Amino acid sequence: MLGKGQFTFINKDASNIDTKDHVTAATSHAQLVTWSLRHRKLNSKKPRRPHSNKSFASRNKNCGFELLMPVVSNEEFDGGGLNMQNSRADLKPVPMRKISLSDPTSDSVLHEQLDPFLSLAGSTTLYERNLLHYYLITTPQNIYGTHNTSLYCPVRERTTMFVQRCSVWLQCVILSAEIYKLAGMAAEESISVLYRKTLLYKSVREDLSNPSTRHSDSTIDRIMMTAVAENRIGYPSTGAQKHLSIAKGLILERGDRFERMPITVVIVLTWLGTGKEAFTDASTLKTAIDTFNASFLPFIKPDQERPSNGDVTCWRGQFGLLNTHTQVRQRVFGSASPLRPFVEASIPGPSAQFRSHIAILWILNKILWDLRHEHQSSIAFLSQLCYVVANSGATNLKPLTVLFIIMDCVSRMGVPVNEQDHNITDIMMSQGSDDLRIRWWWETVDAVEIILLLTENSRSKVLRVLSATLIRGNVSGIMLAGESLADIENEVRLVWSSRRCNTSS
Repeated sequence: MLGKGQFTFINKDASNIDTKDHVTAATSHAQLVTWSLRHRKLNSKKPRRPHSNKSFASRNKNCGFELLMPVVSNEEFDGGGLNMQNSRADLKPVPMRKISLSDPTSDSVLHEQLDPFLSLAGSTTLYERNLLHYYLITTPQNIYGTHNTSLYCPVRERTTMFVQRCSVWLQCVILSAEIYKLAGMAAEESISVLYRKTLLYKSVREDLSNPSTRHSDSTIDRIMMTAVAENRIGYPSTGAQKHLSIAKGLILERGDRFERMPITVVIVLTWLGTGKEAFTDASTLKTAIDTFNASFLPFIKPDQERPSNGDVTCWRGQFGLLNTHTQVRQRVFGSASPLRPFVEASIPGPSAQFRSHIAILWILNKILWDLRHEHQSSIAFLSQLCYVVANSGATNLKPLTVLFIIMDCVSRMGVPVNEQDHNITDIMMSQGSDDLRIRWWWETVDAVEIILLLTENSRSKVLRVLSATLIRGNVSGIMLAGESLADIENEVRLVWSSRRCNTSS
């Protein structure tokens, strides 16, 4: 069981768019951007001096020139984070500290940058709304490689929606926006950032200590958001991975991971990973290896499943559909396809984008193998995926963005249009015992960790197999089935044992 004491580290180690239609959503987002970039005629003359003896800044603390920020006294902290003895108590009243705020947007913070008709899930100051505006305007291009007219953008499709519906998302996005704006050492030393993180950590510890909220979606979302914040500041990846291992552990404790899947949490688990905590013991490692081998074997030995006479008769009857399926695959993964760069074996890394690239190769192979007899579903999935990628700024897209697009396409599989609410609730619900979508993603989370445990030579072979299966349809000469699976298992166990020993020592 995970205790609240495991979540005490805070140091380095450690708009209402209710439519699911991408075009309508893109238009709404364009209107939001247009509002933010509207022309403002500012008076070039010096502002008239107010009649009051007090300056405007002193009368309105949220005007943006300076901010009086409550800070946490030094005795509230110890070497590993907040003092656990005071974790349930309210923060002590401390003197207000004056800090200077850099302009969070290209215009004066005296002006409302965010669309005033955007209803948020909590009360915010003018400075916080401008930080949110800064995030919504700059993150698509800087983080995801999308632009205003992209057919799909994670910020527009998800973040813009969730900050209107969930106060946890709102506060965490504001924290991320401030980190983005300050960047590097400035964000690390910012009193404002530290204060926001302190409140976030305090709420996480309180939620973990309360049985009624311990396994709630909001608690898991908060932990996931702290991991992203730690990563954005530039702290070592071990801190973010430790957060995510706790979030993953809570989902496992809850016991419903194959019935309802928190989409963003799983994407972040794939993107940042859980490192040494990916497999907590030999038993979980063995289960993950067995699942990996069972899924990987068809890629290196595709003739292991020979069709029955009934299958052959069915295929002959659907020859036209099979031919169409072959043509679609060749077009989607061909040299001129916008998806082609994301299914190549040669990937620069290791990095956060490297993990996302591995995940793309694995999840696409897994989906297409399980849909090998359902040509119509496979054609629909590949056509939609290629179309969305091509119309979302394919030349600049990041692997993480493509992973979000795959998730969006998978989330729509087998779900009636009027029930497709994955961009509203952030939860993918199982449609029955034969629904494999959630299993695909949890297997991908473990598969990425296993591939990263391999030596560079073995990892390269695995990635070449995954790439060749998509691009060429065969993997002749790359790996031998029996020896390869045995080598993979031995290497993974050896590296995992070595890391566990180093951790315990």
